Amino acid sequence: MLLPASFISFGSSVSATDEIEATRALIKVVDTTNIPAEKEGVLRSVEIKIGDLVQKGQRVAQIDDRDAQMKYEKVAVEHEIAERASRDDTIVKFAEKSHAVSQTELLRATEANDEIELAVSETEIDRLKLIVEKSTLEIEKAEIDFEVNKLTEKLRRIEKEQIQNDLSKFQIKTPTDGLVVRVEKQIGEWVKPGETIARIVQINVLRVEGQIPVEQASLKLKGADVIVTLSPNSTDDSKPKIQKKGKVIFVSLEANPVEKRVKIVAEIDNSDLAFRPGLPVKMVVQFDKSLD
Repeated sequence: MLLPASFISFGSSVSATDEIEATRALIKVVDTTNIPAEKEGVLRSVEIKIGDLVQKGQRVAQIDDRDAQMKYEKVAVEHEIAERASRDDTIVKFAEKSHAVSQTELLRATEANDEIELAVSETEIDRLKLIVEKSTLEIEKAEIDFEVNKLTEKLRRIEKEQIQNDLSKFQIKTPTDGLVVRVEKQIGEWVKPGETIARIVQINVLRVEGQIPVEQASLKLKGADVIVTLSPNSTDDSKPKIQKKGKVIFVSLEANPVEKRVKIVAEIDNSDLAFRPGLPVKMVVQFDKSLD
């Protein structure tokens, strides 16, 4: 049975020099992460085992992607063809040259008639005018085709990037650092999207949970420094103890009515992997005067 928050002290019972020792302090993991498959297929490789330390982005398994690879190669070739076409403006230049020639022919015919009446028949003049109009339209069409080639290249590039992104999903990677605690699938097994391949726990950042007296459980303790001490598994006091600093991240709003104690949680850096989840530790909260 828990008491409501009103039983917790929020006053100035914590002095500037207080060091509050938490009882029943225990190291716990921050997160357990399931690594899922994103594609359907047969596992070609599983590159981890229980107890392995993995880093964010590390490949842990590979799904058969041969069909996807061939599809990507096909689209890559299509994109290369479209890319070359998008840079080739020869058709526009040819249309412009043809237009210039037809205009020159019409001009010469017109000048000839100015010098000598009916040197060029009206029928021929009409034909030359038609050729000029046709070449003008051919320029417009060539420019449109050139723009379409550019758009086609863009479309093929997007398709290529989509398949490339899709292809990357056949590689199963870990989303975070951690310790492999379970491997669910093995080489040769068929997997579906969403199925768990492996499970990891984050151990480079750990939490320490303990309990402190209710009269000292001020919410102002959040952010306070803590000293966490791990004693060696020995009765020999001469052996060095391992200490780490951390920060209080949570002070419960509820208290245990029997023991009159409140849950407190701190977070510590464990990059050196000196601490392991499940071990009991000593945790002392150091209350800063500026927080009071």
